[in-house]
Amino acid sequence: PTGLPYLYVGLVFRERLEALRQTLDPEGDDPAMQSMVIVAHSMGGLVTRTLVCDSRMEIWNTVFKVPPEAIRGEPEDVAWLEGMFIFSPAPFIDRVVFIATPHRGAEAAGSFLGQVGSRMVELPDYFKERVERLAAQNRDVATDAMQGVIDRGAPNSIRALRPSHPVMQALGELPIDPEIQFHTIMGNRGHDVDEPVSDGWVDYESVHLEAAVSELIVPTGHAAYSHPGSIAEIKRILRLNLNEPSESGGQVASQ
Repeated sequence: PTGLPYLYVGLVFRERLEALRQTLDPEGDDPAMQSMVIVAHSMGGLVTRTLVCDSRMEIWNTVFKVPPEAIRGEPEDVAWLEGMFIFSPAPFIDRVVFIATPHRGAEAAGSFLGQVGSRMVELPDYFKERVERLAAQNRDVATDAMQGVIDRGAPNSIRALRPSHPVMQALGELPIDPEIQFHTIMGNRGHDVDEPVSDGWVDYESVHLEAAVSELIVPTGHAAYSHPGSIAEIKRILRLNLNEPSESGGQVASQ
């Protein structure tokens, strides 16, 4: 569900990818399973960052004043928290294509429309119950920056997209593993490229990544994945990965 926080969805995504690998390649000897390419749109790019970044304790320390072992609760609940906030790069990811990903948040999430959308999000009971259970036992462990966020209840994806959100800022600061090559694509609502670039939801400054192997701007809105130029670019990148795996260090000129 798109209303769930992206760090939680990242945890689920990592677990399901690992289950997929165990099912399709239980011996771990299929080269294709060790050279995955992720094509991620919008919030899916934030989910993907949990597979390609080393969080160390940066995000955990943004949220909590105490280490994981000081969190009170059932062992599975504490492990759930650790899985969300502490992660490292997956060794089987070779390359990523980020499409309209708000790496530094989206101002529109704090707009009137974003607030309305946030109020309409209904989080699943299992998620709310676990958050409420942990919150009841750990009311004194949140950092000052997160206390106001927590007081408003279980977080949803739209609220967590605001550029001012502490977790959004911490995630945006994490470097992507240098062993993983990545590309960016974004829309510009049909404007010329020399005008301020925005797809109507995410601005260029949030999508742009300095170390990207290539960057493409297409004349369309936030659903840039459906533009013919984007489709051609994704095909080019997939062919590139077949012929030139990331460990070869090959580069593609920026577009």
